[in-house]
Amino acid sequence: MHQMSLFDDPVSVMRPPAVPVRTSIQAADDIAERTPVLRGRVYGAIAKAGAQGLTRKELEQSLGLRIQTICPRVWELLKQKLIYQTDEARDKSKVLRASRA
Repeated sequence: MHQMSLFDDPVSVMRPPAVPVRTSIQAADDIAERTPVLRGRVYGAIAKAGAQGLTRKELEQSLGLRIQTICPRVWELLKQKLIYQTDEARDKSKVLRASRA
């Protein structure tokens, strides 16, 4: 069995939940080529934050990406078990941390 790495593109295997309408599908297809790099940026920021972790809002601010780009990448990383969501929250947003290797 092949275990996906951070930069494998799981889009064809696991698509983030979205409203199955033409525009949402088209938006996912339009960004598909860039998802491995974006996922790497999101993971890198979370890993760099260490024990403090980051929220989705903090990721949006620190990476300069829209929340609509952040949330699907977080979902992919959660599914790959590369990050986890804590019960902690800052500014009403759950804290994310990198999983230990």
